[in-house]
Amino acid sequence: MQEISLLNSVIGPVMRGPSSSHCAAPYMMAKLARELSCSNGEVLKDAVVRFDPRGSFAPVYKAQSSDENFAAGLAGAQLADTDYRDILPRVMRGEGFQFTIEICELENNNHPNRVDLELTVETVEGEARTDLYAGASVGGGMYYIDAMNGAPVFQTGKSATVFIWGEAAVLAADGIAGQLAAGGNKLFGTSVDPERNRIEVSLQSLPGADLIAAVRGREGVNDLRYADASQYPVCATEDLFSTSDAVISVAEEQGGSLADAALVLEAKRLGLSRDATRVLFRERCELMLRVVAEGFDAKPEDNVMRFLTLRARKVRDANLPSGLGGAVLQDAM
Repeated sequence: MQEISLLNSVIGPVMRGPSSSHCAAPYMMAKLARELSCSNGEVLKDAVVRFDPRGSFAPVYKAQSSDENFAAGLAGAQLADTDYRDILPRVMRGEGFQFTIEICELENNNHPNRVDLELTVETVEGEARTDLYAGASVGGGMYYIDAMNGAPVFQTGKSATVFIWGEAAVLAADGIAGQLAAGGNKLFGTSVDPERNRIEVSLQSLPGADLIAAVRGREGVNDLRYADASQYPVCATEDLFSTSDAVISVAEEQGGSLADAALVLEAKRLGLSRDATRVLFRERCELMLRVVAEGFDAKPEDNVMRFLTLRARKVRDANLPSGLGGAVLQDAM
């Protein structure tokens, strides 16, 4: 089984900061937790992020901007938002919601990148509710949340997820899953937990608001929460190729273009049309070019990095020895 995607794993993940483990995953974990806790119109009021003193986050979370990414994810920000780096200072002042980081012994500390999240929200009825999440960042922007309010789950952000609680929901799990997958949404699977009267439906994309409302309104449904995927869901997990000859063969079918071969394989992997996949590639390339341009244009007084210093302009303007090649090679370097 293959899950590697070009957009997810090769020219991704998109992140703010120097580390996929300490920047990308914290943003995704926090955003997923916020979506689950605020699925029914709740408003986030207080968020506490806890690191174990023996873990990897505790000594570096400021230098590597982990705090900034947790705060942005909890705020529901998009990675390309222009005010992304302003969110942490705002929430530290209590604007929007209270945000705190605590270094303390974690009950479950079986991974160096362990983190606990405590979210307090205000419901539409004006009542306070606290949700507890536990999980870990596992590298390359990947993560898992394996506990929600003390109950075992396994959320990785690889698909959109809908949780439904209620004895009647458990009895009608297949029907509810089919209802949520209406309109061509790919159903990845349904998990039933009779002990907790809970079902979990995994989908390619979040169902529309009307479908969510219809399921929420079913008799016997006590609660419903959902979260979107953190990456592009992989729909085709079979081995699309395992040798360079196979890739070359696909390229030859596409007129000898490796770029078109990549487009064909990625579209199949993500279960999207070629046109839709081409748009995603174009957006990613535009973002990369924009970030490079911003790096070249940045001035020392604009530096907001706490781990790295600004070097792009110095590298661009460096006078390389003439013996290192012609103008094209020097520009490339």
